[in-house]
Order: sequence, then C-alpha cells, then structure tokens
Amino acid sequence: MTTDDQIETWAKEIMKTGIWMAEEKGSQTIIESGIGKFKIAKKLADVTRHDVQMALAPEVIVEKWKEHGHAHDAHGNDIPLDGHSHEGHEGHSHDHDHGHDDHGHGHDGHGHDDGHGHSHEAHGGGDCCDGHSHEGHDAKKHKSSHGHGDHDDGGHGHSHGHAHGHGEGSAKIVGVGVVKLADETFSVDREGQCESGKACEFGVERVGQGTASGFEAWVENAAGERISEIVKAEAHGEHWHFMVTPQAGAQASKFALRLEKAVDTVDIHPGAAPCHDGISTPIYDKSGTLAGFLELKLHDDAGDLEIWISRDGAMTQPMDIPADTVIKASFLVHGGRSVDLKVRNHDQNEDEDKKPNMRDGKTNYFIFPGDTGDDSSWLQGEKFRSMVEVTFSVGEQTYKTIPFTIVGHSQY
Repeated sequence: MTTDDQIETWAKEIMKTGIWMAEEKGSQTIIESGIGKFKIAKKLADVTRHDVQMALAPEVIVEKWKEHGHAHDAHGNDIPLDGHSHEGHEGHSHDHDHGHDDHGHGHDGHGHDDGHGHSHEAHGGGDCCDGHSHEGHDAKKHKSSHGHGDHDDGGHGHSHGHAHGHGEGSAKIVGVGVVKLADETFSVDREGQCESGKACEFGVERVGQGTASGFEAWVENAAGERISEIVKAEAHGEHWHFMVTPQAGAQASKFALRLEKAVDTVDIHPGAAPCHDGISTPIYDKSGTLAGFLELKLHDDAGDLEIWISRDGAMTQPMDIPADTVIKASFLVHGGRSVDLKVRNHDQNEDEDKKPNMRDGKTNYFIFPGDTGDDSSWLQGEKFRSMVEVTFSVGEQTYKTIPFTIVGHSQY
C-alpha cells in the first residue's frame, strides 16, 4: 500500500528539485508543489512510481505553465514561447511608481539596500557541518503534516518526506526578513539558494491579523532591477508560495512582493543557509545593523530547541558570547509563550553530536530545556508551527531577529 510519504519522495527524486506534497481527494491523488498541482486518477494507496513519473512528465509541466503565458521545463525553469516577450507587458516593468520609502520599507533600520549578506556567496550554501548527522535524531524519516491548503494547521509548506540528517535531502530554509504591504507585515523565507537560471521557492506568511491577498512577486538584483518573471501567489491559507526563476547570468539579491501598486522588497541574503537541519535567519543589533545569523532547530519528537549563532550566513564563523547569556525565544502563537535557551554545561557545552562549543568561556550554542526541568511538551508534535522572535543581550548591546516561522525538524 503506497503512502503519501512515498509519493512525495518519488516526486522529489523525479524532479530533482522543489518541495512536494501528496494527498487523496475523492478517487484521485493530487501531487502538489510550487509549480502546480498534478492529478493521478487513482486512490493514493494504489499509486505507483510510474504513475508519478507520468504525472510529472516534462510535456505535462510545459502545458501546465502555458496557462501563465510562458512555459517551464520539468524543473520549473523558463522556456521562451514563440511571440512571448518578457518586456512590454503592462505592469512587468520595474519602473512602476512604488518608491520603497513610501510604504514602511525600513524594517526598524535593517536597510535592505546596504549589501548585507551578499558577501557569503563563496561559501556555496554553507556546507559547514562536515557531513555528520545528529546521533539522537538521525536517519529518521518523518511525514510532514503541516502541508498546504486544506490542512487545519495552516500549513507552512516547506519540504515533505525528507530523510533527516545532513546532506542533499535536507531542506535549507532561511527566514530572510519581512515586508510590509497594506498596513500588514509578512515574513518571507526561501528554500535553498536562488541561483540564476534555476527555479527557487519563496514562502510568504502573514505576521498577526490581516486580510490582504492577491500578491505577485519577483526577484531583483542588487541594483533593484527585476531579473525574473512576475509570478502570482499560490495560496495555502495564510501562507503563499512563489516559484521564481532568475534570468541566466543574473544574481538575485532581493525578493519583491506586490499588492496592487504597492511593492516592498527584502534582502534574500545569498549564501546564507542552515547547516544543522534547522531554520536560519539574520540577527540585528539595536541600531538595526546586521550582526550575524542564527540557526534555530526544533526537535519536535522531544520538544528540544537548539540555537547556533554565527557572524556569517553560511554558519562558518561562530559568534561567541558569554556562556552565562540567556537567549529568549518568543512564540507569537501558543499564547505568546517564551522559553529561555542556555548552555548545556560550562565545561565543553557539547551539541548533540558531542562536538564541543566552549571557547575561552564563550560559546555560540544554546539549548532548551536542557536539565532545567522546564515543560517542553507543548513544542512536541509534527504539526507544531509558530512565528517566533529571538532576542538576547551582551553587555549594553541587544540583538534580535525579525519574526520567522519555526516548524519541527520532521517537517522539512
């Protein structure tokens, strides 16, 4: 009997990219990712790998994307169609009157045009973990139940059915920042690097209450020039997906989100990537200057949290702070609960791979609950998800993240 996990794994193997979900609707099975929905006229339990391969055949995907005025290949990359020009379509030019200073682009002084995060490209996605796996949670394949559309938990939408452990199968999710449109705030994340000529996926999620919808998006280079097609949102409740493909030879630097005539952009921090199977995000000091990056990992089987902090997005340069520092993670749902992450011990402060993280009384690694005895049961379960903010202080300096979505490690 075939499971949804098997179908999702087959789709990932066949397509070599993207994130996939399978579910049964009536007598059909629906396979879904950011490039669309594909139907198989069988009950889920009866689906074979061949069925998945036929449903995702290149010619099927090309036909699917003709509905959008241009075609994509089997990997979501642009295929020019005769007579189609990427210029001259009304609204596709970036010189529309949106003026980034007119709609709350500042984000507490984070200054997305200052070039922060662009110096990490040489790290090639931040492979910093030397191929090791977490002994306490390794090689365990989980079902992602936070999914798309009709699921009652709202759906974060990133990566389903991946094997746990460091390697090519692990999603590399980065919460890059927030944008503001229609007096609402939206958190933006990307999966993997956004490379020229290749499809990449962004997720947008509302922070707090709101009703805005009907978004379009694209990516820009560092000069603010649009370098991809404008794509419409694929909605999943309060979360939207955008599959964009930067032009060949172009370097994506910013993600742009548009609602009617209003546009806001956010730095996508090229090169930044988690390397412990967590979700990474920038850290800002109290002046709003980029100070580094952190990676937050939730072991949803046990309710354990781990944080690593680094000076670079590739997580190769530990940002060591005093070992008595307390890092606070505040969850914007779940009743606004917060937890304090502390060192495991003051000797070596080993992580779950037994790797020491103490250097001259300082460290970049913190955990919850450790041996505190604090209740972590509310963090357990494959459906756990929340917007979260992380803060800590060192001397008179304070550091914080923007709100970003955290889900358990079994969900990506």
